[in-house]
Amino acid sequence: MKTLKKTILLPHEIEDVWCALTSPEALAEWLMPNTFSTPTVGTQFRFQYDPDPICATGIVHCEVIDVSPPYSMTWRWQNGPQKAGAPSPPPMQVKWELKSEGQGTRLTLTQTGLKGQPWFIPFAMSFGWSAYLKRLLPKALANVSNGTFLPGAIPMEKRLYKATNLPPEVTR
Repeated sequence: MKTLKKTILLPHEIEDVWCALTSPEALAEWLMPNTFSTPTVGTQFRFQYDPDPICATGIVHCEVIDVSPPYSMTWRWQNGPQKAGAPSPPPMQVKWELKSEGQGTRLTLTQTGLKGQPWFIPFAMSFGWSAYLKRLLPKALANVSNGTFLPGAIPMEKRLYKATNLPPEVTR
């Protein structure tokens, strides 16, 4: 698998879906704890969680490499090494595309750069993105109104990651 693509129709305005993709607090609740700041080209940030078998460091380094608010944003996505001391796999790209459709927004996620990743990464990412987009993103969107996210949509124990020991700069 070289490319992974997921599409979901959400019953929310495009500005609210954009908010869920660009608010550090919303991202922390439905995706992962992070240091995201602004959706501008060149913004570097990281997702961070407790180390696991997929990423020995629990850190995913990212950079916004393209953005057209509120219609699209692309991140460079660099997983940490699978084992401590091993080299990191090649970087990937995660592209978010939003399109108003009827009373809602069609969100398409396209992840490229899967070739050259450890064999299980494409399968784990496919399963993970489905869970994030179908289960957690809609819960976060329930707490978005007029482009503003109100934290508290998803309690820590209901999130898909473990984050017990994070530095203070990481939004949880």
